[in-house]
This record gives sequence, C-alpha cells and structure tokens, in this order.
Amino acid sequence: MFADVEHGESHVDSWGEAFREQVLVRASARHPIAWDMRGRPAQSTLANERLVQAVKDGVVKHTGNVALRRHALNARRRPNIYGISFGKDRRGSKRKVDGWAAMLLADMARQEVVMSGKLPSPRDRRVIVLR
Repeated sequence: MFADVEHGESHVDSWGEAFREQVLVRASARHPIAWDMRGRPAQSTLANERLVQAVKDGVVKHTGNVALRRHALNARRRPNIYGISFGKDRRGSKRKVDGWAAMLLADMARQEVVMSGKLPSPRDRRVIVLR
C-alpha cells in the first residue's frame, strides 16, 4: 500500500507505524507507505502513463464502482516535462480525482512488489493483488 500524504499526513503516519513490519516494499526510504505525489513528478507521471495504458489494454478492468468511475472520468491529462500526468479540470474544481490517484498508488505498489520478487505465496491472504 502506498498512500498520498496530502490532506492526510496524520493517518498515513499512523498506518505506517502500524504496518511498518508487514510491508513487502517501502514507498520511500523514509516511510513505509507515504508517497508524496507532488515531490516525485517523474515517477508519478511514468506510473500514470503505465496505468492509462493498462486500462486501454484491458489489463486493469472496471469493477463497477460508481465513485471510481466518476473520479477516473474527471481526471484530465496534464502534460509535463516527464510525459502525461493527471489532474482536475481546473484549480479549485469540485470534480474529484482522488479515486484515480488512489488507484494509481495501488498500481504503483503492486508494480513494486512484482518487480521486487517478494510476492507472497498463494496461501498468504494478507495481500490483495490487482489484476
């Protein structure tokens, strides 16, 4: 699990403390789950491009969650020097994109676990793998 620190640092810190020993991969050297999307634009942009392609290729499929669908549809392409990131349609918009951000972070954590070679055995039910 990776968690964005914006607007929830105290929760993220308490989760990091509670699950520090159980994480398979760390979000950063300083924190087991905190991922500051504002401070890592290159990595966040690459992860966004990978997730968008996975959705297009049908690797990541829609589960029917209405809120997630709404947030994904609200997300707008945001080009930057690293590629294509995402954001709201305009600053201060009430159209939320937090669901897309959460899915992006979950996919990033999944990718890190896969690449680390630390996948748990199929009998270990503590970990949920997105397909």
